[in-house]
Amino acid sequence: MKKVFIHFIQNIENYKVYHIIIIFTLAFVFMLFNGFYHIQNELKSFANQNRVLIAKDIDYTISSWISERINNLESSVKYLSQDLRFQDENKLKAFADTFLQDNRYFDAIQILIPDRYFYVNTMKFNDYRENPTYIDERTGIEPLKTQWFLDTKQQKKTTIYGMSVHGYLLEKTLNICTPILYKENFEGVFCGILKAKSLFDKIEKLSFPQNASYFISNDEGSILTPFKQSHFQEELEKFFLNKIDLNTNEPQKIIIENAVITLSKFQRFNWYIGVVTDKEDILQESRQRVTSHAIWLLLCFILLLIIVNSAHEFLRRRVERKQKEYEFMLAHRSRISEIGELISGINHQLRQPINATALVVSSTLDLSERDLLDKSTLENNLKLCQKSISLMDKTIGIFRNFYRCSETATEFSLLDCIKSVLHVNYIELTKSNINIEMDEKSFEDIRVISIENFVQQILLVLIQNAKESLNALDLQGKEAFHKKMIHIVVTFEYGKVIIDISDWGGGISKEVQETLFSEFKISKKYQGSGIGLYFAKKLAKEKLLGDLVLYNASSPTTFRLIFPQYISKKE
Repeated sequence: MKKVFIHFIQNIENYKVYHIIIIFTLAFVFMLFNGFYHIQNELKSFANQNRVLIAKDIDYTISSWISERINNLESSVKYLSQDLRFQDENKLKAFADTFLQDNRYFDAIQILIPDRYFYVNTMKFNDYRENPTYIDERTGIEPLKTQWFLDTKQQKKTTIYGMSVHGYLLEKTLNICTPILYKENFEGVFCGILKAKSLFDKIEKLSFPQNASYFISNDEGSILTPFKQSHFQEELEKFFLNKIDLNTNEPQKIIIENAVITLSKFQRFNWYIGVVTDKEDILQESRQRVTSHAIWLLLCFILLLIIVNSAHEFLRRRVERKQKEYEFMLAHRSRISEIGELISGINHQLRQPINATALVVSSTLDLSERDLLDKSTLENNLKLCQKSISLMDKTIGIFRNFYRCSETATEFSLLDCIKSVLHVNYIELTKSNINIEMDEKSFEDIRVISIENFVQQILLVLIQNAKESLNALDLQGKEAFHKKMIHIVVTFEYGKVIIDISDWGGGISKEVQETLFSEFKISKKYQGSGIGLYFAKKLAKEKLLGDLVLYNASSPTTFRLIFPQYISKKE
C-alpha cells in the first residue's frame, strides 16, 4: 500500500487534466444540490412573502376602489346638508333620483333620518313619525338598531359594513355610510350600497400566480366568495372562529393540511382577505424549474469543460513544442559558446607542448650545424618531442570527444571521466589559483555504464559555477574563510553514483534558490555563457535518469549529482 501511494505521488504530474476536471465536476454537482436545498428553503420564504404581498395588493386595490365611492358619497352629503334639504321630503326624493341617474358608483342608496323617514333609492320604506319601531317584514331587520347605523352615528364619520343579506337587494352587500351633519350635529345617515359581487368581480380582474387563490370572509368566519373545495371551506370557517385574533390588523398565518393561508384585514371595514397557496404545488413547480435550469447549466458546464480541456491540450502541446524549440535554440547557442571556450582552452593547452617541441627542434638543429649533436643527445631530444606530441594528442582527443552528440550508454572509468573535465579546466583553474581536492583512490577502479559526455557536461557546469563563486570573493573584496579550493567527493549508495562538488564561495541566497533550476541561466556569473544549471538538471533527469540538487547552500555550497551506476538497471 505504501509503495502504491509513493508511486502515485511520484507520478501525479502525469495525470491528465480531465481527471482534475472530473473532480471539479463532482464538486460542481455537490454545490448544485446544496444550492438546490437552500433554494428550496428560500422558495418557502418567498411563498410566504408572496402571499402577504398579494393580500396587500388586493387590499390596496379595493381600498382605492372604495375610496373613490367614499369621496363621491361625502361630497354628495355636503350638498344634502345645506339649508336642511334632508328635512324637505320632496327635495330629498329629487336628490335621490338625481344621484341614482348621474352616479354609477353604487347599486342602491338608502337614507335614514331618525324621527322622520327611511328611504331606499326613491322609495320610502317607513315614516318614523307614524311607525317609530319599524322592522322590515322580509328580513326582520330593525334599521335603527343595525350596526351600520349605530357605528356611523357614534363615530360621526364614514363607516363600511358588510351585510350578509340586504333588505332591498336581498343579497350580500357592502354598505358605505356617511353621517348627515348640520352644524356638527348628527341628523341622519346616507348610505351607498354595493353588491358584494361587484367587489368580487373587481378582485377577479387582478392577476394572481397560477398556484395561488383567494377568499373573502367576514368577522364571523363566513366565507363570502365562492370556494371550490367545500370540505376545506368548512375546516377553514371552524379554524377561523377558534384561532383568528380579531383585534389585530397584522397579517396572520394559517396552515391547514398542505394549504398555507395568509389572512389580512381590510383597512376600512371588517372583512378579511385570505390568500391560499399549496406548499407542495409551489415546491413541486419550483423544483421542476430549478431542476431543468440545473440540468441545462450542468450540460453547459460539461460542454465548457470539454472546450477548456481541448483548448488546454492544444495550448499545452503548442507550448511544449515552442519550449522544445526554445530549449534547443538555447542549448545550441550554449554549446557554440562552450565550444568557443574549449577552443580557447585548446589554445592554452597546446601552446606549452608546441613551444617545448619548437625549442627542442631548434636546439637539435643548432647542435647539428655546429657538429656537436651526438647520438645520445638526438635520442633524448626526440623522446622529448614524442612526449610533447603525445600530450597534444591526448588534449585533442579529450576536446574532440567532450561534446560528441552520442547518447549511447558506454562503460567508462569514473575517475578518467572526472579527470578529463579537470584537464579541460586546468588552465582556467590555474589562472584563478584554484586547487582541486579529490580522493582518487576511493574510486579509481570504479566502472560506470552511462552516457559519459552528459556526465562530463554536467560536471563542467558545476566546476565552472564553483570557480566563479570563488572568483566573486576577489571581485567583491571579501576574504575567504577557506583556501580557494574545489572539493570533489564520490560515493556510492544503493547502486547510485553520488558526486558532491563543494566550494567555499559566497553561497546562494534563498531568493535565488527558489528559481535556481527553473529558469535558464548561464553557468558563468560575470563573463561567458554555458548550458547552466537548468539544462544540467534537465540532462541529469532525462538522459542520466538521475537528478541534480542543491545539497547545501553555503559554507560550503554543495551541488550533488546522482545517477545510476549502471543505466541498464534504471528504476
